[in-house]
Amino acid sequence: MRNLVLGNRSEVFLGVEVFFVISGFLITSLMLEEREETGRISLRMFWMRRARRLLPALAAMLIVTLIGVALVWTNAAPDFRRDVLPSIFYVSNWWQIFGVDVPYFGTGALPVLRHLWSLAVEEQFYFVFPLLLVFTAVIVGLRRHRLALSSVLAVVVVWSAYESAKLTTGSPYAYFSPKTRFWEIGLGALLAA
Repeated sequence: MRNLVLGNRSEVFLGVEVFFVISGFLITSLMLEEREETGRISLRMFWMRRARRLLPALAAMLIVTLIGVALVWTNAAPDFRRDVLPSIFYVSNWWQIFGVDVPYFGTGALPVLRHLWSLAVEEQFYFVFPLLLVFTAVIVGLRRHRLALSSVLAVVVVWSAYESAKLTTGSPYAYFSPKTRFWEIGLGALLAA
């Protein structure tokens, strides 16, 4: 959970955290359901479903944003050009850490595509997590799969939460890094398992 101090007020932002937990829960539930119904998990189909669901919406949002930047918010054009490729390839969070290095709540206007960091974190988790899920299913079999997965997820959640807690909230790495965000998605996955 991240706090933002504004003058004498402290604002708590929970939207991303709640979204990550819900997303982790839903995706894990679907994958475990597939495993129990069919006896396997198709990684290819999982990643294809994610692409079919997300890429058209991402493309539409980028086109509308490009039109808005070209016609209305012309001062945001340099930020759009700088951030569009990392956004398309789901590495926007790493770009914000190492390429831009501006705190999310830094002064000035937010770049028009900065919000895509959360989609990048989620997609990075969903690249690694299904491999973990399949690996634990193969190693321990179907009967003990949920227990093994829960154990691994508990370790990941605790480690990631620890990494998140020890970093300062002003750091772009603390806000955008999968290492400090996987606990949220992992918590949802753990609840589903």
